[in-house]
Amino acid sequence: MAASTIRGTHDAAFTLEPLSAANLRDIARLWPDRLAFTAAEFDRVLAVAARLLATGRAHGTVVRVNEQACAAGMSIFVTETFASEYLETPHHQLGKQLLMNANDAILDLPAIAAGNATTGLQLAIVMTHIDPDVEDRSSALGLLMQAFLQTHTGFRIARVIGEIFGAANIADIRTAGAFEVRSEIPSDPARATPPSVVIALSREGAIAQRSLLLPLFLYNSPRMFFTRGERDLLSAALDGDTDDGLADRLGVSVSAVKARWSRIQQRAALRHPDLFAHVASASADRGRGPQVRHLILRYVRANPSELTPCTPQEHLRAIRSTRSAKGRRPGKRMTWDRRN
Repeated sequence: MAASTIRGTHDAAFTLEPLSAANLRDIARLWPDRLAFTAAEFDRVLAVAARLLATGRAHGTVVRVNEQACAAGMSIFVTETFASEYLETPHHQLGKQLLMNANDAILDLPAIAAGNATTGLQLAIVMTHIDPDVEDRSSALGLLMQAFLQTHTGFRIARVIGEIFGAANIADIRTAGAFEVRSEIPSDPARATPPSVVIALSREGAIAQRSLLLPLFLYNSPRMFFTRGERDLLSAALDGDTDDGLADRLGVSVSAVKARWSRIQQRAALRHPDLFAHVASASADRGRGPQVRHLILRYVRANPSELTPCTPQEHLRAIRSTRSAKGRRPGKRMTWDRRN
């Protein structure tokens, strides 16, 4: 998701951009329980969050108005054991616990891929807040919720947990009714923590409640099994850009971008030949490259699971299935989640 500008309900110009290591400190003042951290603790939390964002293990969004950050959110995937234990014994500062300790409860990319392939993922909201002074709060909230859905669509989500701080944010949660409020935690003046509520929503709960967040839990298994480098390129290309621009954004050479496009097209032609049914000689005719790219991008936009991690086992099974269907003999061994 690239930065984009949207007009709010009061005609204010809002900018929506992905949270990253580069803009993380812009939202420091929005951290809802910031006063409950020492300076050293908060620096550590930001450093850990930056590493997680840079490696694709955390995701988030910044909403700006007049270039000033007015709302933000960040989430990570955690183990099922951690999520269940937290809901059983909820406590203040879920985000601080996870980010300060940077423990094994936070999933790495292979574990995220395994969750996508099996029983699903536990998503923890570690930070979310809207500036209480923002004039058009409804638009900021709407954009933050829109980005939350867009960011996590394509993952096999089993349950969402989180802690929401502050009276205004809690009121938004209760009014929307999208999450189940599992418990209320009063403010603690001794620790400078504001009041909070612990929220949760499972796939089964979303279905039963006909929740507005039901799209978050829809999932179709991928069939392309792109490598991480290919997924990075496709995600960037969805925003529209030249190969030169994509190379700058990804920090690679233009020749590397072209090589990735070639592999993406070869993979798509192998795994989903029907995609190019009306494009004659799609894999051979270089003049049809832009048209083929357009078809691939349209496909991954409609099938966002293609842009999330997949397990080596699932990838290898797909390769073997394709070779079996085509009567091919195994050839050169392939790797499944290299950067390129």
